[in-house]
Amino acid sequence: MKFGQKFKEALEKDGYPPEWVDTAIPYRQLKKLIKKTQQELEILGFDSNTLAQLQQSSADEGAPSGEGVAFQYSFEGNDNFVPKLSFVINVNDGIPQDAQLSPETRRFFEALALGQRGSLEVSSFGNYGQSENLAVEVSTVAGQSGNLRRIDVHLRFDAEFFGLLHLKSSEAWEAREAHAQEILTNEIQELSKTVAVVARPNPATLHKSDLNRWRELFDVYLEAAVFFSTNEIDHGSRSSVKAAEQLQWFQSEVVKRDIMSKFKVKNSHAALKQFVKINIDILELMKFQELNNTGRYKIMKKFDKKTGLGAARTFPKLIPAGSVVGDTMARAVCAQISQEVVQLVPRLEDHACPVCTDIAWRPVRLQCKHLICIQCAITMQKGRKRFCPLCREDVVMIADTDSIDRDLEAYLRKWFPKETLNKQIDNETIDGIMKFGPYYRHPSEHNCAIM
Repeated sequence: MKFGQKFKEALEKDGYPPEWVDTAIPYRQLKKLIKKTQQELEILGFDSNTLAQLQQSSADEGAPSGEGVAFQYSFEGNDNFVPKLSFVINVNDGIPQDAQLSPETRRFFEALALGQRGSLEVSSFGNYGQSENLAVEVSTVAGQSGNLRRIDVHLRFDAEFFGLLHLKSSEAWEAREAHAQEILTNEIQELSKTVAVVARPNPATLHKSDLNRWRELFDVYLEAAVFFSTNEIDHGSRSSVKAAEQLQWFQSEVVKRDIMSKFKVKNSHAALKQFVKINIDILELMKFQELNNTGRYKIMKKFDKKTGLGAARTFPKLIPAGSVVGDTMARAVCAQISQEVVQLVPRLEDHACPVCTDIAWRPVRLQCKHLICIQCAITMQKGRKRFCPLCREDVVMIADTDSIDRDLEAYLRKWFPKETLNKQIDNETIDGIMKFGPYYRHPSEHNCAIM
């Protein structure tokens, strides 16, 4: 099946919103304009073989523009791109520098050369079917002899082709992106409000908070790295196919860990469903972007194959990056999810002691501003280890109880009540063993009995 048919079926059957489909690359319409451009060039004697030959002459010469370049295809203008076909000819005979030409092409340039001597009406050339639309600009080549002229030929149908392609690649995309991002932004903001309530720390009624469940859920989500990977092997943005695999893994892991059945707050179930839906919406947008970008790549490739103009090297550079890079909006929305939803629930690893890797309970802030837990600070001081484990500054031995970060201590107690309690028990157990011997047991390990 040809790509055009696959492209059409994908737009129709993959369930994309009608407003997205309306802004997709008009592949069939662009194919028709390619055919018209090809016919337009052939009337002038510029078939693909001739242009390929002229292009090879330019490459072999290796000179900058205006110094022996037989053929160039470029764009002018910032907003409305105007393609132009440029040659450097000798006005004495009308022959481009270093080029072997077909008879039709040679007659065209000879006519242009005669026109330079005042005898050419451009609209009267040959059998050019759209003569009233042919625009030719002639300029002197700087730094060259007076016989060399630069001829810029403006065609009709290639201008229509690139005008339509640019419209669908940028302006329509920006409108679609803005609308989709607005919807997702509103959904994320609503989700953020819900998660802030259901995952709110409340030590007095901890049984009514889903703080630990949402922390586990977000840990799994970050491990899945659905849209972007931070691993060294596959660092960067994921394709829609890989993102779909990672999203499926995340959902499977949530089911495997039975997180939903552990929810204690009713609204947590709806919030999780909304969280998954937002990710699916981002994935669908990525798939559509990739399909559209593939269509754009294919049609540019076909344009160059049929015309020999080599536009694919220049035109993509004129399109804003956000309109052709599939992950632009997904990146922005994912950043919003991270900032407004995931970061609502602090992660344990962000507050881990660099020595024992457990929570930095009763955090000691060294003079170098790095943090370690109080138990590791005591152990290092007893072992006469003077240097910070991170920056190696000589600061450990001067730390004391005044070095404890009280604000952070309160923060950790609020957001990590279970972890700080366990670490406090561990610290008291170590202290008890040092005072009473290896058989000491913390009171939490056994029930009190009255004899």
